[in-house]
Amino acid sequence: MSEEPRVSGIVKTISRKFNTAKYETLEVSVTFEEKVEWVSLKERQDKLDNITKLLLNDFEKTRKEVFSTLGLKETKSSTSNAVKQDKKEVSKELGFDILEQ
Repeated sequence: MSEEPRVSGIVKTISRKFNTAKYETLEVSVTFEEKVEWVSLKERQDKLDNITKLLLNDFEKTRKEVFSTLGLKETKSSTSNAVKQDKKEVSKELGFDILEQ
Protein backbone atom coordinates (compact mmCIF):
# COMPACT_ATOMS: atom_id res chain seq x y z
CA MET A 1 0.00 0.00 0.00
CA SER A 2 1.57 3.31 -1.07
CA GLU A 3 1.28 6.43 1.01
CA GLU A 4 -0.84 9.36 -0.06
CA PRO A 5 1.33 12.25 -1.22
CA ARG A 6 1.47 15.21 1.10
CA VAL A 7 1.47 18.80 -0.10
CA SER A 8 3.56 21.59 1.38
CA GLY A 9 3.32 25.27 0.55
CA ILE A 10 6.85 26.63 0.19
CA VAL A 11 7.90 30.28 0.13
CA LYS A 12 11.55 31.21 -0.34
CA THR A 13 12.94 34.72 -0.74
CA ILE A 14 16.35 36.21 -1.41
CA SER A 15 16.74 39.93 -0.75
CA ARG A 16 19.93 41.91 -0.91
CA LYS A 17 20.80 45.59 -0.74
CA PHE A 18 23.52 46.84 -3.05
CA ASN A 19 25.44 50.11 -2.76
CA THR A 20 25.17 51.77 -6.14
CA ALA A 21 26.56 55.21 -5.27
CA LYS A 22 27.42 57.22 -2.20
CA TYR A 23 24.28 57.31 -0.03
CA GLU A 24 22.34 55.28 -2.60
CA THR A 25 21.25 51.66 -2.32
CA LEU A 26 19.15 49.36 -4.44
CA GLU A 27 17.33 46.35 -3.05
CA VAL A 28 16.83 43.32 -5.28
CA SER A 29 14.39 40.63 -4.13
CA VAL A 30 13.20 37.43 -5.71
CA THR A 31 10.48 35.24 -4.19
CA PHE A 32 9.28 31.79 -5.17
CA GLU A 33 5.99 30.33 -3.97
CA GLU A 34 5.43 26.71 -4.80
CA LYS A 35 3.23 23.82 -3.74
CA VAL A 36 5.27 20.64 -3.47
CA GLU A 37 3.88 17.11 -3.39
CA TRP A 38 6.01 14.59 -1.56
CA VAL A 39 5.84 11.12 -0.04
CA SER A 40 9.11 10.97 1.91
CA LEU A 41 11.16 13.58 3.69
CA LYS A 42 14.04 12.92 1.32
CA GLU A 43 11.81 13.62 -1.69
CA ARG A 44 10.60 16.84 -0.04
CA GLN A 45 14.16 17.97 0.71
CA ASP A 46 15.30 17.19 -2.84
CA LYS A 47 12.46 19.31 -4.22
CA LEU A 48 13.30 22.14 -1.80
CA ASP A 49 16.95 22.00 -2.88
CA ASN A 50 15.87 22.30 -6.52
CA ILE A 51 13.68 25.31 -5.69
CA THR A 52 16.67 26.92 -3.96
CA LYS A 53 18.81 26.40 -7.08
CA LEU A 54 16.10 27.93 -9.28
CA LEU A 55 15.75 30.86 -6.88
CA LEU A 56 19.50 31.52 -6.85
CA ASN A 57 19.68 31.39 -10.65
CA ASP A 58 16.70 33.72 -10.98
CA PHE A 59 18.12 36.13 -8.42
CA GLU A 60 21.46 36.37 -10.25
CA LYS A 61 19.77 36.89 -13.63
CA THR A 62 17.46 39.52 -12.13
CA ARG A 63 20.36 41.34 -10.45
CA LYS A 64 22.38 41.45 -13.68
CA GLU A 65 19.40 42.63 -15.74
CA VAL A 66 18.43 45.35 -13.24
CA PHE A 67 21.98 46.69 -12.99
CA SER A 68 22.42 46.58 -16.76
CA THR A 69 19.06 48.21 -17.53
CA LEU A 70 19.58 50.99 -14.97
CA GLY A 71 23.25 51.48 -15.91
CA LEU A 72 24.42 50.89 -12.33
CA LYS A 73 27.59 49.50 -10.85
CA GLU A 74 27.92 47.92 -7.45
CA THR A 75 30.27 49.83 -5.14
CA LYS A 76 31.98 48.56 -2.05
CA SER A 77 30.98 50.21 1.19
CA SER A 78 33.72 51.04 3.60
CA THR A 79 32.58 51.83 7.09
CA SER A 80 36.02 51.20 8.58
CA ASN A 81 37.47 54.25 6.80
CA ALA A 82 34.61 56.41 8.07
CA VAL A 83 35.18 55.19 11.62
CA LYS A 84 38.93 55.93 11.39
CA GLN A 85 38.19 59.42 10.09
CA ASP A 86 35.67 60.03 12.90
CA LYS A 87 38.29 58.99 15.49
CA LYS A 88 40.78 61.46 14.01
CA GLU A 89 38.23 64.29 14.06
CA VAL A 90 37.20 63.57 17.67
CA SER A 91 40.84 63.37 18.73
CA LYS A 92 41.57 66.77 17.16
CA GLU A 93 38.50 68.38 18.72
CA LEU A 94 39.29 67.08 22.20
CA GLY A 95 43.04 67.65 21.93
CA PHE A 96 43.91 63.98 22.40
CA ASP A 97 46.50 62.03 20.52
CA ILE A 98 44.99 59.74 17.90
CA LEU A 99 43.93 56.51 19.54
CA GLU A 100 45.09 53.37 17.78
CA GLN A 101 43.27 50.05 18.01
